[in-house]
Amino acid sequence: MTEQDGASAFAEAFDSAVRARGVSLTWLHRRLTELATPVSVATLSYWRSGRSEPERKTSLAAVAVLEEVLGLDGSSLSRHLRPVRRPGPPGRAVPIEDLTADPDATRRALGALGFETAHDELVEYAVMLTLDHDETGRATRMTVLTRYRALVEGARRLATVVTLDHRDDGPPVFEPKGGVEVGRSVVDDDQLLTVAELLLERPVERGGDAFGHYDVVLSPSERRDGSLAYYAPRRVGQSILWARFHPDAVPRSFEAFEVVDGEELSEPVDIGGGRSLHRVASQFGPGTVGVRWTW
Repeated sequence: MTEQDGASAFAEAFDSAVRARGVSLTWLHRRLTELATPVSVATLSYWRSGRSEPERKTSLAAVAVLEEVLGLDGSSLSRHLRPVRRPGPPGRAVPIEDLTADPDATRRALGALGFETAHDELVEYAVMLTLDHDETGRATRMTVLTRYRALVEGARRLATVVTLDHRDDGPPVFEPKGGVEVGRSVVDDDQLLTVAELLLERPVERGGDAFGHYDVVLSPSERRDGSLAYYAPRRVGQSILWARFHPDAVPRSFEAFEVVDGEELSEPVDIGGGRSLHRVASQFGPGTVGVRWTW
């Protein structure tokens, strides 16, 4: 990795230290968590590639711990940090369709609803997805709570993209619960893809916030699902995923995963005999964050 590749001095030093130590980013994530300075695998990947640098107080504290766990002399990483820039979310974004299994199918569905991208007017600033399962282990309902931020004056519409592991009897049904109404939708049966138009209950001024709450009711299936994931086309302040299981049907193993720039990083998760699996990702994106399980 060189400066010509766009990497910062900090990224080069961090990458060299990781290679010299012979550890993975997943291992570093675990050690930082154990030492009370948690940093997500995706964020460590951003630091290593030069896409972002530590700026917050908590991130700077984590850098000091990184120097220790990587066996470096004091300030070996921190001395390469650039001055803290004006705070604010980064502008880098990727089209949401590029994060799905079939970008062309997703692009066609968005176009049919009159969207260039899913977030022409509004972006998701924070989101919580809750997926509930019945006593057979089948997913029955996903609840979505979202905080939106307006990109344009009078923002009101955006698209939500739902992909399924399988489907046996009809597409999902969207039920608005508060803050949003459900407009038109497009279903691609071949790709198990549904794209729905969401409309805020009132237009929002540019830079303003809005909140939405809706459920996605899933049709009965002969097969059990195995994952819950969120597509983040740009950095999202907080993404929360919570998969809840019936006491008579709890999966046997679990893991969390992230996909950034086409590279997947995963780690096993121990739910300690519980009946639910959750994942919280702060300042994550662009990319896909998720949890999955095996029966």
